[in-house]
Amino acid sequence: MKNFTILGIILLSLIFTACEDSSVDPEAVSKHGNYFPLSVGSWWEYHYEGMDGFPSDTVRTDIVNTIVDTKDVTWYSIMTTGSQQYVFYRYEGDNLYFQDGKVILKKNLIKGDSWSYATVDYPTAVYDTVRVLDVGMELSIFGNDYTNVAQVVVIYDHYYKGESKIRNETNYFYAKGIGLIQTISPYGRKISIIDYHVED
Repeated sequence: MKNFTILGIILLSLIFTACEDSSVDPEAVSKHGNYFPLSVGSWWEYHYEGMDGFPSDTVRTDIVNTIVDTKDVTWYSIMTTGSQQYVFYRYEGDNLYFQDGKVILKKNLIKGDSWSYATVDYPTAVYDTVRVLDVGMELSIFGNDYTNVAQVVVIYDHYYKGESKIRNETNYFYAKGIGLIQTISPYGRKISIIDYHVED
């Protein structure tokens, strides 16, 4: 169950050449100029701080291959340590789509942009709003400095029979040309990048 939670946080969010110095490789940015690079062989390793007494953990996310669906659309298969499930992402134009058809990120992020989507299964409904809070930030994680970082918040509004029950917010930090570098969620959950490799 813990691995499923970690997988969910990382994959709504993701992405990641060993960091031998404390700055982002400029070549990686030029080869992958978006915030969520998709290339087979890329991987990202994260330190996970748990919730309610769960121990800290390390997880790794890999882009393992591509598949082509029945509509000839290519999807990238992603696996996270401890999970026996693949999740799938693809780009279409500026939008990054998750396997359920939701736009979770865009190649070009502009401060103040927002979009939303809904998952309705009466009597419950979840409305997600994605907002770009900042772009061009600098962020230091475990002594490594990242530039061209975008902060994106996802606000999850949960309804039951039309009445608002729960609101949660999760902040995602993406470095251009690298991918997801940090996630800060409610209840003490935090995922921070340790190492990464973005394949050419």
